[in-house]
Amino acid sequence: MRSGLRIVLCSLVLLFTLGLCRQPEVSAPQPNLPTRDDNMALGNPSLAEPTPFSPNNYLIIRSTYALSYN
Repeated sequence: MRSGLRIVLCSLVLLFTLGLCRQPEVSAPQPNLPTRDDNMALGNPSLAEPTPFSPNNYLIIRSTYALSYN
């Protein structure tokens, strides 16, 4: 009887431990909907990007303004 109880307890501990090892859920990206506080609410006409790979059309976004420069 004790060996059966030991197997059941070990199985429960193993299942509980494996349940904790799952990958965290990642939510789907939210669409960029314009808001009242968004500086780019009317769009990005020059398609500037905030990456170093676009040095001729670089985008800077601050809390009070958005700026693209060449």
